[in-house]
This record gives sequence, structure tokens and C-alpha cells, in this order.
Amino acid sequence: MYLVGVHSQVNSAAAPLLERTLSALVEDIADEALRCFRQVKRFGMGGMLRATLEIEFIHQMLSRYVTPSAAKTLSELYDKISKAYHRKPGDEQLQEHLDVVKKTLSESRKATQIEFLCFRTKSSKEKSSSSSAASDGKTNKSKTRERTGARQPREREGSGVTVEEAGGK
Repeated sequence: MYLVGVHSQVNSAAAPLLERTLSALVEDIADEALRCFRQVKRFGMGGMLRATLEIEFIHQMLSRYVTPSAAKTLSELYDKISKAYHRKPGDEQLQEHLDVVKKTLSESRKATQIEFLCFRTKSSKEKSSSSSAASDGKTNKSKTRERTGARQPREREGSGVTVEEAGGK
């Protein structure tokens, strides 16, 4: 959730720097994760599955900001996790456990899609909509207000709270 806050702050303060900032952070996260996982000598099945799930979740959620350098580091991370996995007797059901991890990953992504919406890759429809709004200098909110006749919310003097936010009081 920390990266969601970073995304919000950078997007508000310096939107043109958003891609570069988050890409650099993803590279740093991947580097740090690799550094940490290099300290792990061996994984049991549970540890290997958990590590794989966590790294894959980050990789998929932030895929929009994964640079070639970060992709290489993430690949090294997957290799490190795989090599550190120490198979024990009774681990014959590895594929079944990996299938459960895939299902958990999918369910986790669905459950957190709203929280991480800002990281989603824009569709071509969204890109054309935002570029047309930028070209005429109007945001989607202002266009909606024009179409619906909605008024611009007033800010209460010195409070920083709009009348709409305060329940119209």
C-alpha cells in the first residue's frame, strides 16, 4: 500500500515523472528482494511456495513499471527461490501445490484490484479518453459536470473541505 501512496503523491505533484519514479522503485524492490533471498540457504516446500507467491504478486501488480533491468532481477529471484528449494520426502505433490498457489494468486489479485487500480495498464480506450481530455484542457469530471449540469463543489473558507465532502452542510 506504500507504493499506492507514492503513486498518488507523484501523480499529484509531478505526473510526468510517475513512470520513471515507479520504475526506479520497482527496480529497487527487486534488487532488495534478491539481496534478501540470497541470504536464504534452503527453502522447504511451504517457504518456496510462499516466496513464489509473494514475488509473483508484486511482479504482476507492478508489471506496468517493470523495466528490462527489473525483469532480469526478478528472473534471478525466481531462479534463486527454485535453487534454494530443498525437496523432502513427501513433496511429490509439488504441481498440486503450485496449482493452489496460482489459484491463491488469482484470488488475491481479484480481492485487491480496487486497492491497486492505479497500477493497472491503461487500455487503448482509456488512453484515447485521457488524451482527448488533455487536448481540450478539461478533465473527465469537468466534462461530466457539463453534461449533467452539476455544479462545481465549493470549498469552505480555510477548511480545505468541499461542501459536497461535508455532506452539503
